[in-house]
Amino acid sequence: MSQEEVTAVSDTITAFNSGGVEAALEYLDPNIEWIGPPEWLEDRIYEGHDGMRKLASLWTEQFDGYRLDL
Repeated sequence: MSQEEVTAVSDTITAFNSGGVEAALEYLDPNIEWIGPPEWLEDRIYEGHDGMRKLASLWTEQFDGYRLDL
């Protein structure tokens, strides 16, 4: 992994932790697909920025607080 890629991931996580999903979307491709594990009871595939918003909403409903760590 290049230093540029490491920086991009780090910047995305920092944005998410400080400003939530809306701040992180700046770093995510509009066509992103997030595929969850098969044991998830909700949808397994979240597509695009709207999918990421839905996924983040599900997390906030399930947990009092969460953050991403590199």
